[in-house]
Amino acid sequence: MQKALQQRLSKQVFIVRNFYGGDHLSFDSQGNLVKGDKKVGYKGCWCAAQLQIEKVEVKNDKLILRGPRIRGSYDSKTKSFSKLFLEGSTVQFDIELSATQMNEDAIVGILEQIGRGSPS
Repeated sequence: MQKALQQRLSKQVFIVRNFYGGDHLSFDSQGNLVKGDKKVGYKGCWCAAQLQIEKVEVKNDKLILRGPRIRGSYDSKTKSFSKLFLEGSTVQFDIELSATQMNEDAIVGILEQIGRGSPS
């Protein structure tokens, strides 16, 4: 399952609901933040609520996602957003999983509770 999740989630950009700051956030199996910075924004910037997933781990009853925190910069000429990596800002999400959630579809469902951008 870890390999399938790595392939499915790797390089995906994930936008955190509520724009939580902090570099280490822990969520329960329902997608609620239980540990971490509940303050809106990261270092004063609410728009830096995106994580580009680089590493996916499934350990015991937990899903761990790691990657750089990124933010978009709007280019009015091209009318599109570009990705800007914030230096030295690796984020880790720990997500508790119940026994019934130890499958890909359930995990994607939890990710949809935490944010947007998880692949279908």
